[in-house]
Amino acid sequence: NSENNLSQEGECWIYNEAKCMDNARIYDDSCMYGYSEMYDSSRMHGDSKMYNYSEMHNSSRMYGYSKMYDSSEMHDSSTMYGNSIMYGNSMMCGCSKMYDDSKMFDDSAMYDCSEMYGSSVMFDNSEMYGESEMHDNSVMYGNSILKDEEKLYGELISKVDKFIDISNPKG
Repeated sequence: NSENNLSQEGECWIYNEAKCMDNARIYDDSCMYGYSEMYDSSRMHGDSKMYNYSEMHNSSRMYGYSKMYDSSEMHDSSTMYGNSIMYGNSMMCGCSKMYDDSKMFDDSAMYDCSEMYGSSVMFDNSEMYGESEMHDNSVMYGNSILKDEEKLYGELISKVDKFIDISNPKG
């Protein structure tokens, strides 16, 4: 940590055992806590927060009120904003994006420019890759996989790579 990593404007801060190093920067009212780490030209803006062993590197970005907890990891130019939250060993990489109140937890992962937005939720070892998208309050769980530009939206649940429309009694 050095004062070059911390903006001199706003209320941003690096608490406790957190580390911000290399060319990483914290701006505005963003904060790092616990043993969180940020490096390799990553950035935190707005009121974003990192806690409990979370890690961000390789030019990744956090904006707005986004939060990372519990050993979550973001790298390879991935981006979080708009009240998005990741925790529970979740991971984002490969230019993935998460925004608009979306949540990701329980060992879930996003790869290869995948996007999650519109209050979507992903958990329970689920994975997205290959420019896939989740939006409009969608839910994905149970070792689900969304791949190859597939889109999950609305009141849908994806479980074991099969889509089920819960608003339709016939599925």
